[in-house]
Amino acid sequence: MPYDLYGTYYTSARDAENAEMAQCAAIDANIAYREVEKLKNRMQQPSNYDEQIHCMQQHIQSLEARIEILEEKFSKLQA
Repeated sequence: MPYDLYGTYYTSARDAENAEMAQCAAIDANIAYREVEKLKNRMQQPSNYDEQIHCMQQHIQSLEARIEILEEKFSKLQA
């Protein structure tokens, strides 16, 4: 039967097959495009790991500042 994927009738089986192949290629290209877009979005968003590293760095900086204050107080007590 000379029909393509969407039910369009063709006069020859060869024409229907060519139409089906073109439709399959278009579907595959659309899927690939969507996957690439997902990957682009994922690459632009910081990962959970990156967020954890950033939080750790901020916490380390906070601890360093507190240590400096404590060292200053301790040195004043010793003087």
